[in-house]
Amino acid sequence: MIQSCLISVILTTFGRPEQLRQALEGVAAAEAPEGGFEVVVVDDGSPEPVDAIVGRHAERMPVRLIRRENGGCAKARNTGAAEARGRYVVFLDDDCTPPRDWLKRLKEGFSRHPGAMIGGRQENILEGNRFSATTQLLIDFLLETANRDPLAGTYLNNIALSRAAFESMGGFDPEFSKTAEDREFCDRWVAEGRQIVYDQGLIVYHAHHLGWRSYWRQHYRYGKGAACRWRKNMTGPKRPGYYLQLLAYPFRRCPLPEAVVSLCLLVLAQTATLWGFVREVRQG
Repeated sequence: MIQSCLISVILTTFGRPEQLRQALEGVAAAEAPEGGFEVVVVDDGSPEPVDAIVGRHAERMPVRLIRRENGGCAKARNTGAAEARGRYVVFLDDDCTPPRDWLKRLKEGFSRHPGAMIGGRQENILEGNRFSATTQLLIDFLLETANRDPLAGTYLNNIALSRAAFESMGGFDPEFSKTAEDREFCDRWVAEGRQIVYDQGLIVYHAHHLGWRSYWRQHYRYGKGAACRWRKNMTGPKRPGYYLQLLAYPFRRCPLPEAVVSLCLLVLAQTATLWGFVREVRQG
């Protein structure tokens, strides 16, 4: 039975026990909204069990663990939503930690914008890691350009919405096993004339450690996800002006030396994305 006003936090994880622990600590410390909340942890086939990590938080908040074979983020999120008991579902990655007002702010957003999908921004807390910082710059740019009108946006990467609406949309497309499932879901949501609300005050802290190889792999996967979107709805590359704005973006946000480094890394990221896109199209 769906409990009135209850929020279900769907927290998906794979092979990152320390990040999972920090994410759970953050949710447990959040101020509970009226009506309460629950946490559904979906372990997407981690090499090591996470039962003990989840169990430590059982006395502080309602939390359940579901284990499944590794199938990617879309399937893991769908599994969590199917098991949730909340009126609203909120999707959280294991490398994200929310602030204390997160749940209350979400509930206020649902009250102000019934039927809307609601989300905010990530804040990178690994400032010394230029790969992580540059990836965050890219995400910030995507969110800013997609949500110039915060009450009529087109994309969120931290999604919160009513469970009934999520089910009516058929959940995330399992074809997007590694990445871009959120973008494809937003594509369908907007195509049906539904509202996206972008609240810049709704923050989660993001700690995704990246190095040369993992940075390339991540943006390569972004390209493969973009190719899947292209096959489904013919959403292809943007116009050249969009990419020129992206390359100029670090100089709006960073001191000059950092901006130059970020520019070089953005060029590398876009090269990896293009390569992933081309490989996926050829293989598909």
